[in-house]
Amino acid sequence: MLRSCQLTIYLGCDRADVFSAPVLMLLGGTPIQYEAGTLFVDPGVVGTDSQDGDITDHVKSSGSVNTIKEGSYSLTYSVKNSAGRSASTIRIVNVVDSIDACQDEPCVHGTCRDHIGGYSCSCSVEFYGENCDTERPGEMLLGVVSLLDVDGLDVSDYSSTAATIVLQGVAALQHEAGTPYVEPGVSATDLIDGDLTSSIVVSGTVATGVLGSTVLTYAVTNTAGKTASVTRVVHVVDTIDGCASSPCAHGTCQDSVAGFSCECNVKWMGTTCNTPRPCTCGKCVCFAYVV
Repeated sequence: MLRSCQLTIYLGCDRADVFSAPVLMLLGGTPIQYEAGTLFVDPGVVGTDSQDGDITDHVKSSGSVNTIKEGSYSLTYSVKNSAGRSASTIRIVNVVDSIDACQDEPCVHGTCRDHIGGYSCSCSVEFYGENCDTERPGEMLLGVVSLLDVDGLDVSDYSSTAATIVLQGVAALQHEAGTPYVEPGVSATDLIDGDLTSSIVVSGTVATGVLGSTVLTYAVTNTAGKTASVTRVVHVVDTIDGCASSPCAHGTCQDSVAGFSCECNVKWMGTTCNTPRPCTCGKCVCFAYVV
């Protein structure tokens, strides 16, 4: 007895011969100039693809901008479409210090020193405060002189020691890549000036999208011009397997920092390879496969 069967033929596209690479467009252009000491905000980038459409959400960036240090920094943006084609582009950010924070002579009774993102004052012995505009009370001044007399120091150098800086949290910590870095905190106190926490200057930037170690330096200068500093080391690590939940429905998953990417099978497309790939035979090389 003969049995009949149904043959169903689908057309699919050979993506290796069909799809072009996606296109990345930098918003704001390159290079760009950025004022030192201000928070860097990335102007952004737009990613488009002839088949996948808007893929801006899948653009990944690497590199960082240290706005408290003058220099040129490179930011690299890359994206991959569902056919596995990739594109990348680079933005150059030039950090410059064009503002003279001392031009308005903010230190009323002292000497101004300009630095990136602000200034600091070295006050005369009779005054203290951020702008050397607060007269030191007689008992405080006598206390300073008494202390100096005991230590055998010259009154003109009324503070022979720098402020004390204390890190909150540990001096070396581990941080998960791809998550926002939250500073544990730091405080500073000085024998004469009191609480100097608000005057602490932090150098270094934690790039949470790049594996590695970053040294953060915290420094503060008291009104006598004495500087103290401490450091914290932040180790950015990737301990999460982005492919653990098998997110690629019809493809191969590749783990990446704070995420994953999918290499889709030829018949599928999309971020998680869950969309059937269309085919227009006038624009691509077609083949037949049997189900």
